[in-house]
Amino acid sequence: MKTIGIDQNNHLVYEGNTFLGYGLWPTPMILPAFVTSFTEPELPDSELRSRIDLMLQPHIFFNEGYDPSSRIRTGRIYERSEGQPQPWHVTPHPALRDVPINTAGTLPKQLITFREFNFFAKLSHIGIVEPCIVLGNSYHHTLWSVVDSEVSISGETIIYLKSRKVIGALPKIKYELIKNSEDKENIEEKIRLLSIDLSSAAPDSVVDRCREAASAILNCYLLTEGITSKRKDLGQLVHSLRESANKGIAANLADVLAKFHSRTKHIEQANRKTRSISEQDAELSVQALGIILVELGWGYWQI
Repeated sequence: MKTIGIDQNNHLVYEGNTFLGYGLWPTPMILPAFVTSFTEPELPDSELRSRIDLMLQPHIFFNEGYDPSSRIRTGRIYERSEGQPQPWHVTPHPALRDVPINTAGTLPKQLITFREFNFFAKLSHIGIVEPCIVLGNSYHHTLWSVVDSEVSISGETIIYLKSRKVIGALPKIKYELIKNSEDKENIEEKIRLLSIDLSSAAPDSVVDRCREAASAILNCYLLTEGITSKRKDLGQLVHSLRESANKGIAANLADVLAKFHSRTKHIEQANRKTRSISEQDAELSVQALGIILVELGWGYWQI
């Protein structure tokens, strides 16, 4: 079994099979990691994660590369072994000199140990379908979705993570305010599909999902408030929202979503000579949907 050992005193890193290892140099970037669900990302206890105590970290991420243009990070996840620290026999670390060794050429070490994490099998076992990886501590962290994976020659799972700045951008939705059960199920489904697309889909698809969710939410809201008597397309809802409901900010954001949606169509881009949808447009669309919910009183930001 592949294992990673970290020296608490100098944070030098060792890699090996079980408890026989060798030093890694240069020292790789290793980040505290927490594996949770993408649809409802939750940070672990803030006191635990703010300390970054290696003996308490549930997982670590062994970083093997990052592409800033695509925001794709490559690496491996390891899980903490029970009973820390653990005894190792290691070859002298390249960063250390004049280290006494035994006749076998190794020396004993007490290392914080993390073992190979059978990523998808274990996530399936605990019921996480859309994994979200939290890197960092509770005060300074980034959220990542798993977009691809490979298996190395040693049998380890190499995962590819994509930074999604919009994860967690949606507010907590007050579904109890939606009295019509059919509308409630429809909105829940639209939000669920958006959450799935956020983890791996292209920006065009995210924008489409935001537009569909906004349309379902605004139609339900205007019908509930008695402002309209029939369901309309999102572009038609903007006027009613602005003039009759006095929700100017929500109306403006809905108008942006409607215009972004039209730009996802190739014929519209050709006729109007508009640019294609970007990752930043997708991020704005999710933020817009969140603010619409808050403006309507159907959502609130979690602190």
